[in-house]
Amino acid sequence: MDLTLLPSTGLLLGLCGTLLLLLLLVGPRQQRGLPPGPKGLPLLGNALQLDWRALPRSLMELSGKYGPIFTVWFGRRPAIVLCGSEMLREALLNHAEAFGGREPLAAAQRVTEGYGITLTNGERWKQLRRFSIATLRNFGMGKKSVEQRVAEESQALVSTIKGRKGQPFDPFPLFRCAAANVVCSIVFGQRFEYTDERFIHLLGLISDNIHRLGGPWGTLYNAMPSIMGSIPGFFNQYEQNGKLLKTFVNVLIEEHKVGWQPNCPRDYIDCFIDKMEAEKNNANTEFTPMNMLICVLNLFMAGTETTARTLESGIRALIQHPQLQEKMQQEMEGELGRDRTPTYAVRLHLPLCNAVVHEIHRYGCIAPTALWHRMTQDTQFKGFVIPRDTLVIPMICSALNEETKWGSPGTFDPGNFLDADGRFLKNDAFMPFSTGKRACLGEALAMTEVFTFITSLVQSFNLRPGCSEDPPGIGVGPLPSHVRAQPRVTL
Repeated sequence: MDLTLLPSTGLLLGLCGTLLLLLLLVGPRQQRGLPPGPKGLPLLGNALQLDWRALPRSLMELSGKYGPIFTVWFGRRPAIVLCGSEMLREALLNHAEAFGGREPLAAAQRVTEGYGITLTNGERWKQLRRFSIATLRNFGMGKKSVEQRVAEESQALVSTIKGRKGQPFDPFPLFRCAAANVVCSIVFGQRFEYTDERFIHLLGLISDNIHRLGGPWGTLYNAMPSIMGSIPGFFNQYEQNGKLLKTFVNVLIEEHKVGWQPNCPRDYIDCFIDKMEAEKNNANTEFTPMNMLICVLNLFMAGTETTARTLESGIRALIQHPQLQEKMQQEMEGELGRDRTPTYAVRLHLPLCNAVVHEIHRYGCIAPTALWHRMTQDTQFKGFVIPRDTLVIPMICSALNEETKWGSPGTFDPGNFLDADGRFLKNDAFMPFSTGKRACLGEALAMTEVFTFITSLVQSFNLRPGCSEDPPGIGVGPLPSHVRAQPRVTL
């Protein structure tokens, strides 16, 4: 063999470099029929063009160039981004079946393992969602019985804050306990004291996992699991937290089994056990121990962190608007007096308070995007052809900040939900819980909680910044300092 015919190392490197440069210049081949979008790189797609620390904002900037529907590439996989209330309704409501699949987020699957309600599809999702909606309604969701539970928890929250005696405190841990207790009363049939160390530890695990899942690395992992999944130990802590959460829930399930009596359900877990017994001879049943475990975990996680963050965002707004607090207090005193606890039902007689709570949901925008969807079938939509299994990202924040639907979307203004006569006014762009087949299962419960907790706090306290150094203005996210809740003088 004549070795002189072999290319030199330098020549090989040069050829490889030229080939790589050509690939970078050419980029990935765009799939025919998809909406337009930014040109990407081979293998990486648009990964280097997106800000993974603030992906919703990054996508909204692209919407300004490409319109309400466009395509971005996560590696070799296209993702359809939907922006604006009209586009969201058209896709998620008018084409509900096609856009109604759920993307089984790769990072979350390391804990859920394909079970439960939130991240499943097909018959499993249909059966478990149908059962869960019916069971939660039977235990009062959307009815006076749950409104009373929430009202009782709000008084526990008020009592705990009164114990602070007007001293600055961090409200988020208390909000998290209060929101979790409402879910616990329905799912577990019990509540926990705010000082219960096991309870506090559990909520900390939930918060940490949600932060990891929704953070830049978690988002990147879900977008390109084939690449990120190769990083050893990347999600070890997430998985460890998940194991501890599942152990906690399993202990409660085993405790329930000891006191369980057929057809005498005390809570969601008992109902699931009843259903498992009824279908124990059905080889294809979805009512299995693993589905029960993950369903309970889904409900617990979904009903805790986001509600607590919404309450925190609401307090941020209210401490910057003391005059608005005064108007709410006057409205409540005219309808309820000083001693009657607000309930969700009374919102119909408190249009300003109702408007404030809706504006808290809109302005706070705790979940900028819905959990990612997946196309269930090949679909022609808005002149484009979107293949089955294509990833879909509904931009909820785009509806909540739509300039044509809100007066000044960047300003906290309850007037967005009031007419000229001060009556409550609905707005079809209000969709903080998404819309369509995959809308949040606990929307009614969350609305009840936030209204009741916020109005109870304003009724009982004058809410002020924790210290004089707190910066002016409102924003989304953790408070820069503690809050001071000054008890109102009873006349």
